[in-house]
Amino acid sequence: MKSLDCHVFLHRFLLLSILGVLRNEVCEALIELSYFFRELCSKILSLDTLHMIEKIIVLTLCKLEKIFPPSFFDIMVHLPIHLVDEAKIVGPVKYRWMYPIERYLRRLKSYVRNKARPKGCIVEAYLHKSVCTFVLDIWMELRQD
Repeated sequence: MKSLDCHVFLHRFLLLSILGVLRNEVCEALIELSYFFRELCSKILSLDTLHMIEKIIVLTLCKLEKIFPPSFFDIMVHLPIHLVDEAKIVGPVKYRWMYPIERYLRRLKSYVRNKARPKGCIVEAYLHKSVCTFVLDIWMELRQD
C-alpha cells in the first residue's frame, strides 16, 4: 500500500472493519482518531473546526493511553496535538502533502539498474530522459513549421 492509500484506509474503511469486532471503548477511540484526521485533511478548514478538533484529540489520546500499553506510545503519537497548531498557521494540509514527492522518488528509484552505483544510474537515466524530451520538443516544433 502507498501512503495515500493508508490515509484513505484510516479515514474511511477502518471504521467499517472494526465495528462489532473490537470493544466499544476501543472502537470509540479509533473512530475519534479517524474523525480528527479526516477533518484535519479536508480541503477547507475553518477556525471553529480546528478549535473543536484540538480539544477532541487530547481526549482521544487519553482514551488511547487507557487502552494500549505504554510501550505503544512514542513521540509520533504525541504529534497530532501539534498538527492543529500547524494547520492554523499555514493552512490546509493538502498543500503540504508529500505524496507527489514520494511518487517522483519512486520513479527515480526505478531507474536504478546497478545496485552498486544507484546515484549514477539515477543521474544517467534522468539525463537520458531530459535529452529525449528536449529533442522531441525540437522535432515537434520543426515539424509544425
